[in-house]
Amino acid sequence: VRLTIDLVSTAHPKLRYAPDRVRLSARRIPAGMKAGSLVMGYARLLPPTGPVRPESYDFSFDSYFSGIGGSGFFLGDPKVIPPTDPIAQTSIASAIENARENIADHIRSTVGGPEGEIAAALIVGVRAGIPEDINEAMRRTGIYHIISISGLHMALVAGTVMLLLRGAFALFPDFSSRRPVKKYAATIALMSIAAYLVISGVVVAAERSFIMLAVMLIAVLFDRAALTMRNLAISAIAVILVSPHEVVGPSFQMSFAATAALVGAYAGWSDYRAGKVRAPPDKRSVLRFMSHKLAVGAGGAAMTSIIAGSATALFAIWHFQRVSPLSLLANLAIMPIVTIVMFLAVASAVMMPFG
Repeated sequence: VRLTIDLVSTAHPKLRYAPDRVRLSARRIPAGMKAGSLVMGYARLLPPTGPVRPESYDFSFDSYFSGIGGSGFFLGDPKVIPPTDPIAQTSIASAIENARENIADHIRSTVGGPEGEIAAALIVGVRAGIPEDINEAMRRTGIYHIISISGLHMALVAGTVMLLLRGAFALFPDFSSRRPVKKYAATIALMSIAAYLVISGVVVAAERSFIMLAVMLIAVLFDRAALTMRNLAISAIAVILVSPHEVVGPSFQMSFAATAALVGAYAGWSDYRAGKVRAPPDKRSVLRFMSHKLAVGAGGAAMTSIIAGSATALFAIWHFQRVSPLSLLANLAIMPIVTIVMFLAVASAVMMPFG
């Protein structure tokens, strides 16, 4: 296991310029260890590693911006030591991390097996327990992104919350006809994805996706179109201000490339439909109506995968030196399932305090 540790002190030898944070490997997690615990042990400490070959990924670049000044491994098992002041040692970050671990343990004990590990990854972003063969299978088929909390999950959470709230408001027509219920739903959806961001560990991809969706939901509050290139540009500027080093990373490049392509395609299709003279709909049976809607939905999902996949293919080849030829079919097959799973995940997260 790999542990990220904030150094309190060093000895044997005492480092004159000790790094503030290091990442160390250990054979096992010590009993009773949790986020915020004090640990002690002998370790071999090295500078952050650079690229393994020319022009490849530079690990020290990410370590620098993550505040990690060294890496290495423990010489033996680290020991947990009791803090002198437990209240002073408790921080908001460690409390959130412990809450994430408790939720993940609850999910694992309830679901069990690899399915429980995947459920924990989808809800709280804890992916360490997923078997490596499953990880590799998802990488080869191009669907690994479904367990990395990012724009897809944020959008599904926000969409689920807005859909449920709009449906609930529709049950009270007198109230919904006199109040801006769409703005109410957007406000609660914004708070929901903020909570999801915190409980998922505030990873970079989730943080960037939150900023993008927050800009779009705020646009709804001010009666502006949500899916526009202007909002995408505002999101990009906000991400650059918060994490400027992410510009050269695959996560930033692929997500904004896919979003820009989808927004552009959506705008083009909307303009095409607006200028097209449509005949009045003919009378159709319920079966034909449902078949038409199903075909439109499947076609839209296929075009979404094609557009997003085409926009990100070059970035994937450059950064990861791999391409998934069957990713289109795999994503078409998995996306309806992921949508249902995330809908149920939102419901389970709401009901979790009740057992």
